[in-house]
Amino acid sequence: MHTTEEFGGRDIEQNLNFILIQLHFSNAMIQSLVFANLVFAGHGTIYNTRIDDWFWKKNHPSRLLFRATFSTRVIGTLIAVYGVLIPPIGWIYAAYMWAYALAWFVLLMTK
Repeated sequence: MHTTEEFGGRDIEQNLNFILIQLHFSNAMIQSLVFANLVFAGHGTIYNTRIDDWFWKKNHPSRLLFRATFSTRVIGTLIAVYGVLIPPIGWIYAAYMWAYALAWFVLLMTK
C-alpha cells in the first residue's frame, strides 16, 4: 500500500485545498468541499487498511461495515449537497468530490 507521502509529499486534503484555491473558490465553499471529501474518502481508509490486497477480495468487509459506511456517505452527500449547517455544494461538485475520493482510494490501494 502507498502512503500519501509517496505522492508528492502532501496529504490528500492539502492537494485538494491547493486545487480549490487555484480555481478561486470562496473559503466557505472550500470548507464545504473539504467536508464532502472527508465524508467520502474517510471510509476508504478503513477499506484500504483492513487488508493488504484489493478491498473486494477475500476477506470481504462485513455487510454491517459496508452498510454503515455507505449510509454515512449518503447522509454526508445530502448534507453537503443541500447545505445543512454549511454552504451547499450542489450535485455537480458532489459528483466531483466522489470521483476525487474514488481516484485517491484506488491510487492508495495499489501495491
